[in-house]
Amino acid sequence: MEVPTVNDYTSALRKIEMTELQTELLRIQYSAPHHQIKLEDLAIAVSKPIETINAVYGNLAHKIKDLLAVEIIGEGYWKVLSIGYEQDNRYYWQMRNQVVYALRELNWF
Repeated sequence: MEVPTVNDYTSALRKIEMTELQTELLRIQYSAPHHQIKLEDLAIAVSKPIETINAVYGNLAHKIKDLLAVEIIGEGYWKVLSIGYEQDNRYYWQMRNQVVYALRELNWF
C-alpha cells in the first residue's frame, strides 16, 4: 500500500463524517504512548467487544481509503490508519505517522 501524505490525511479527515465512537477510538490511540495500543485495551477503554472495535475502526479506515483511492493489499482496511503487529500473543495497532501528524495539524486532540 502506498501510504497517503499528511496533507492527504488532513484533507480526508476534514471531509468525512465520523461517529462518536470512531472519534473516541482515534483519540485514545493518538493519546497512547507512541500512538500504539493493544486492540483489547482499546476495546476495554470504550467498553465494547473487540469485534465491534474492528468493525468501527475498519469502517472509518474504509471511508478514508475510498476518499483517497488507496489500494489495500490483503485484508484489513485498518492498514490505512495503523501498522499492526503481534507481540506476546497480543495484537497492537500503531498509528501511522502521517495520521499522527494530520491529527496534530487539525488540533483535534
